[in-house]
Amino acid sequence: MAAFPKWPLIYVEWDDSCGGSQWVHLDGETPDNKPMPCRSVGWLAKKDKRALTLYSDLAALAQNKHPSGHSEQTIPMGCVTRIVKIKQPKGENSRREP
Repeated sequence: MAAFPKWPLIYVEWDDSCGGSQWVHLDGETPDNKPMPCRSVGWLAKKDKRALTLYSDLAALAQNKHPSGHSEQTIPMGCVTRIVKIKQPKGENSRREP
């Protein structure tokens, strides 16, 4: 069976961009848009000065040589406002394969 990566499970708060998609009159007033607060949870696959990359799902099936990841998300570090490490169950796999 493929082993799960030993990546930390994290909760991330971050601000996303916000904007409109319609024509507006440029008469001196600009829209009062604010960044959209977001929350994400996932396994931290990579983090550097520019960005962090999460996978929300991991799978390690007996027939696969390597584990699989799903729902990859990369968030620019300039948008991240908080990171919290989530405690994972002990052991290589917390559940047996059926």
